[in-house]
Amino acid sequence: MDIAIMRSSAGNKKYVSGFWAATATLAGTIIGAGVFGLPFAAAQSGFFAAIIWLLVLAVAVALLHLMLAETILRTNGRHRLSGLAELYLGKGAARFVLVSELVGLTGSLLIYIVLGGLFISNIFGGIATPFWGSVAFWFLFSLPALFGLRLFAEVELLMSGALAVLFLGLSIFLFSDFSFSHIPWVTSKSIAQFFVPYGIILFALLGTNAIYSVRDMLGGREGRVFGAVAWGSIIPAAIYFLFSFSVLGVTGAATSEEAISGLGSVLGFPVVVAGSFVGLLALATSYMVIARYVVEELWFDVRLPRSFAFVMLLVPILLFGLGARNFIAIAGFVGTVVAAISGTIIVLTWWRAKTRGERRSEIHVPVPKVAAIAIVVMFLVAAILQVAFLL
Repeated sequence: MDIAIMRSSAGNKKYVSGFWAATATLAGTIIGAGVFGLPFAAAQSGFFAAIIWLLVLAVAVALLHLMLAETILRTNGRHRLSGLAELYLGKGAARFVLVSELVGLTGSLLIYIVLGGLFISNIFGGIATPFWGSVAFWFLFSLPALFGLRLFAEVELLMSGALAVLFLGLSIFLFSDFSFSHIPWVTSKSIAQFFVPYGIILFALLGTNAIYSVRDMLGGREGRVFGAVAWGSIIPAAIYFLFSFSVLGVTGAATSEEAISGLGSVLGFPVVVAGSFVGLLALATSYMVIARYVVEELWFDVRLPRSFAFVMLLVPILLFGLGARNFIAIAGFVGTVVAAISGTIIVLTWWRAKTRGERRSEIHVPVPKVAAIAIVVMFLVAAILQVAFLL
């Protein structure tokens, strides 16, 4: 990349910088809490099953991101998914999207609380149990939303970048203790077991909220949005594969739920503490951003009283107290349900915008109608199975 910039004109330098900045923004937004559970989920289903799901879902999610990008470019003004749904499908669809967003965001907060407690326990050893670590995480990092404090987007992106560096660094470091014989290639003995990685992979790959930022960052060069969205969607999948592959090659069937603590016997306690600390910082920044977003969406968009909007931050910790502490199960449910709703809305708005769009899009997603329908059917069937397995 540096060579390309050095040999380009000033205008091309601006293009390369903007293109890769937009790509990094999407990839950095996608890489988050979900990646910590991927090695464990792969150990439960078998690595072959996880690879199949990762390949299928990486393609499906990348196409969803591209469809959303094309819909945004076909529409005048600035609209998020709920606005696009109302414009092309009606107010009922917009309300459906809002419910989906609230479920997804609340589920994400719950996942951060569970993982935050595990990381705090890793850092402080016997001083803090995972339960009280989670309570402390919720209390400390809900305060900024209560007092209206905001984080700069650059801080969020920086911590996402730190996570990517952590995963890549660990993956490379682990290869010194790697063995193919440790990897549980085939362990699925039922459909439910084969299905384990599906939801958490979806949760880890979805990044629809960042597509709007990509479009803004490439303003005036909208034709480059396609490449930025495609690369930004695929790079996280490649990092997920490398991280899961290297962890399983070391800890195998003994992989821990959040991947980090299980590496202690190999890497030593200091490395586990350092990894948990970086992970905790990344989770904290994401949690504060999402918590603030939930409060503002209920306050400004839904027009709920401010006090009730703040009360919504109690929902995830109450669910945690009632026993919702299985990180893999929560991420699987959130990823599956949100993908079913948001994915269906994205496909329908994309198809409607192709004929009713307000402007000509600079990009075109070459997806046949039958393929788009197949993606929707896969998401809906998976959501039904997810609910059936929980029951």
